[in-house]
Amino acid sequence: MSSYSVDFLQLYNEINITCIVFLIIVFIRSGQELPKSRDQRLLRQALMSSVLLTASDMIWFNADQSWFWPVPVLMVLKIIYFLSSSFMAYCWFILFESYRGSKLWNKKLYVGLAAIPMLIHFVLLLLNVKYGFLFYYDGPVYLRARYFLFQYLLIYPEALMTCFISFVKACQPKNYTKHERYMFIATFPIAPAICGILQLFYWRLPVLCAGTAISALIFYMNMLRSLISRDPLTGLNNRRSLLRDLDGIVREHGNDGTVTLCMIDLDHFKSINDRYGHLEGDQALLILTEALKETAKPYQKRPIIGRFGGDEFIVVLDQATPEQVQSFRITLSDQLLVLSKDRNKPYVVEASIGTSVNKGFKDIPAWIQSADDAMYAEKLRHHSTRSIKRA
Repeated sequence: MSSYSVDFLQLYNEINITCIVFLIIVFIRSGQELPKSRDQRLLRQALMSSVLLTASDMIWFNADQSWFWPVPVLMVLKIIYFLSSSFMAYCWFILFESYRGSKLWNKKLYVGLAAIPMLIHFVLLLLNVKYGFLFYYDGPVYLRARYFLFQYLLIYPEALMTCFISFVKACQPKNYTKHERYMFIATFPIAPAICGILQLFYWRLPVLCAGTAISALIFYMNMLRSLISRDPLTGLNNRRSLLRDLDGIVREHGNDGTVTLCMIDLDHFKSINDRYGHLEGDQALLILTEALKETAKPYQKRPIIGRFGGDEFIVVLDQATPEQVQSFRITLSDQLLVLSKDRNKPYVVEASIGTSVNKGFKDIPAWIQSADDAMYAEKLRHHSTRSIKRA
């Protein structure tokens, strides 16, 4: 082996080892900083599958360059590498499906069916040992066979399908509350795909492991950012995120009176908690969350929706006329009634709404306080005219 080859092999190993260490660090941090959940478990599984792929690639490459390993050993190592590729693609696929909220994920049959391409690939790799239609060794030289690229038609289409579905969903107005998450899933594979294509044609370049490691870090950071900016119960923007969005609105619109802030408070929330328990109180909050999402769908400019704290929510309507604001009130009340009946609740979820336009306020707290005062005035009227309703 030439000195140049020795230097290149050392560089190859250094890059792969760095990526493995990097992935393991992200694996450890994800266990420490992300709450235990299905998405967290699947992310950690995907990270370890990426470690397995990178390690198997490095081991095979070193064995292939040494010239003294017998061909059967090299074939086994290459099979392990390709199986690792299939397993990694499967792990990231089910993570994508879970992260985008696919209902099919809850069906064990669907999860099992998703593993079929990986099993087919395994069978083909075993058959390849005898027939050599995917890859083979001519003496000590590794060569790709006629149907080599067919493997990639088994490995990656599922993950790419999920990304395409996410892109389509991101473009649908009804999914505006999940637009950011859908677009993230849709664009996530771009870097690994580019690196994978480069390594497909220049297979001595260890770029796939680098692309995978960087993408894994981005996914972890996205989950961490969602944890910071999202309310864990409802999945809506939390107080911190709402205040950041309101700051952006004030910077853009000032006091032009074109933006309406709606402060929404769940009526009789304490009574629901006391009578039916705190878990049922959470269900009432989730009904209000769903009703807010449904009510906001028809608006051309996507409203900002968030949980301000406790049983208080904020909805920001941009360019909404007074008639549209009133329509929002009525539609929300109707949605709450329908959802309460659909969920077979022993009560009807109701809410008080106070509104205020961005005009004449010196700062954001004053704007919020104005809507809050209007909401409490309506709540007092509600308490004086009605008590908790039974469905």
